[in-house]
Amino acid sequence: MARPLVKSLDTAALAVNCDYLQGVCGKARLMAVVKADAYGHGLVETARALGAADGFAVACVGEAVALRLAGVSHKILVLQGCRDAHEYGLAREHGLALVVHRERQIAWSRDAGGGVELWLKFDTGMHRLGFPPASHSRIVPGVLDMKGLPSPPVLMSHLACADDADADADRGQIKAFDEICSHYRRHGLLASLANSAATLRLPETHKDWVRVGIALYGAPPLHCDERHRAGLKPAMRLTAPVIAVRDFDRGDRIGYGGDYVCRKPMRAAIVAAGYGDGYPRHAESGTPVWLAGARRPLAGRVSMDMLTVDISGADVEAGEVAELWGPNLPVTEVAAHCSTIAYELLCSVARA
Repeated sequence: MARPLVKSLDTAALAVNCDYLQGVCGKARLMAVVKADAYGHGLVETARALGAADGFAVACVGEAVALRLAGVSHKILVLQGCRDAHEYGLAREHGLALVVHRERQIAWSRDAGGGVELWLKFDTGMHRLGFPPASHSRIVPGVLDMKGLPSPPVLMSHLACADDADADADRGQIKAFDEICSHYRRHGLLASLANSAATLRLPETHKDWVRVGIALYGAPPLHCDERHRAGLKPAMRLTAPVIAVRDFDRGDRIGYGGDYVCRKPMRAAIVAAGYGDGYPRHAESGTPVWLAGARRPLAGRVSMDMLTVDISGADVEAGEVAELWGPNLPVTEVAAHCSTIAYELLCSVARA
């Protein structure tokens, strides 16, 4: 039986966001990142709503195969690449594109006679996945000489600090990536560097493909321009019902540990949602909830199935619906109160 928490997907908002971001990135093609169940929004439903995207990016081969079996015919890029020769075979069978970040993956491609589009990832500063930049003179020509590839490889890297207000670290990565790309202009190789934040803040990173994730879902990255915030619409609405309304006296303690002490007489709504549903347990008192047409603060610790909201001065009854985040309450705002990021909150309710 379903729990009371309801996660709603606004497919029209997804389409609006895709159109807006395509306008921002100009001639660059847009790769919609739908990994982790499309950031909790639903992999297949989200992909269908983003039909105007030029391609989709997922984390693993399994996610890509799920899209193919659902009838998605777009280019699909696997960001982690294949883990073994069997997965390479699946990529070839389903017409996937693979990120290559270690030499064993190149060997699997060579042994299989190609058949799969390869994206060569260079580590320009993220220090997670990728070939050392200095290795490009060996890696790229070696792949260019391979037989059976359906298209020339794409060059890519990933920015570590695009969300930061100071872009100095990004500029070093951009310079390093541009240096790699400069050696292969005569080969006409395409390039990809920008994530959501860079797409909105650093137009010099757009290259041929942008890889946009969080912005597609209407959660603008930190430090982006207000016009971009206005142009993006939240695609997820998370709601739960009020199951009780209680009156408390000054000095009453609310919730586990009695951490919250009423400073004056208070009316509270008990909402049927908690960390068992994916709502953050570490949400502090004061974290906003949208209820009765306004932001209302949490009072006390979040429980597994319930949370308490201060509704003093408001007319609220059991059965009314509280919005935990959505069009009235940006998930980024809730995340700031929880000392986390919107990505984590959205992904945490993937099964709601």
